Amino acid sequence: MNLNKHTMAFIALISTVLCMGGCLAPMSHQDAITNARQDNPSMLKRLAQHEDEYIRELVAKNPLTPVPSLKKMLHDPSRRVQICALQNDSLPQETVMEMAADPKLRPYVVEMARYPKLSEVPLYVNSQYDEIRESVAQDNTLDDCWYEKLSQDSNVRVRCYVASNQGCSPEILIRMMDDSNPYVKINLLQNSSMPWKKKNQLVRQADLETRKLIVRKVRIDRDWETILELESNEALGLEYAQNPFITTSALDRLAHGSSAAVRLLVAQNEKTTNDTLEQLSDDPDPQIRSAVMQTLSQRQLDELEKLAQQMAQKQRQHEEDVKQFKAICLHPRIAPMLREQFSIQSEKDIEKVLQDEDKLKAVTEAIEKALESR
Repeated sequence: MNLNKHTMAFIALISTVLCMGGCLAPMSHQDAITNARQDNPSMLKRLAQHEDEYIRELVAKNPLTPVPSLKKMLHDPSRRVQICALQNDSLPQETVMEMAADPKLRPYVVEMARYPKLSEVPLYVNSQYDEIRESVAQDNTLDDCWYEKLSQDSNVRVRCYVASNQGCSPEILIRMMDDSNPYVKINLLQNSSMPWKKKNQLVRQADLETRKLIVRKVRIDRDWETILELESNEALGLEYAQNPFITTSALDRLAHGSSAAVRLLVAQNEKTTNDTLEQLSDDPDPQIRSAVMQTLSQRQLDELEKLAQQMAQKQRQHEEDVKQFKAICLHPRIAPMLREQFSIQSEKDIEKVLQDEDKLKAVTEAIEKALESR
């Protein structure tokens, strides 16, 4: 019998004696750590009540800890111990869901629902807590039957997560086109699993408020511009000119033929090209001409600030290079050679070298040769 077997036998003996009501000397801290990682149920049950939080945490993580002990540890004074017990795979899922009633533990159940095991999905999908259903709706590995159920959830956030989930089948996404909530439609338009023809159909059928939301939040292509009549519809044009995904070519199109209010937003948009701004500088509306001047002035200031930052960075880099060069020149292995060949004996001599390009080149080559020879 080797040492490990002797050790395990000794641990088992301790456990047996304890179960029989025997009395043994107190366990050392290191022994408690070792035992908390073993597979002796009686010992784990005892250590689940250990005074040291770290020991109890190890027990709570151990998949062989008896379920009754894990359930008791869900009410441990230590939040860390509670979380470890909650995330222990041996804890029945029904118990996990019961603990979701505790607002302090619920966020951890929500986190578990984000990447559920197959057996856990029904409990998460049917949870009474919105945040748990929202979490599981983001998983892209569910069976379609669960996406179908979640797509009809009373909570719009749950439906939005399904609408944006690329793991959801196109058939379910298409059925969600009838959802009355505009944010669900927005998520459908942004989902790459949604058929393109159906996206176009969704845009055509959208009411004015939904269209406003679309042009404000979604990346619009040229086809949708035509469908939505963005250049002629002022209400939509106003939203589109502020779209974070709008292209410079789209801004240029809005600058021609749109209302004055839309052209003003184009003139104020940081993405608008200088060519487009140049064209707007002759606009009949004085407010637009003023906006063009302000945008161009701001760009000039931004360029100057950027240039100043670059110059400051170059200056800092130059100072650092000079500092390193001086340190090399004064190094005990280099200094004698420089003193002999170039009469460099102090920092002042080095500064003179830095001001003489030819001499700097010669010194640098000499240092490189000296380093190569070593």
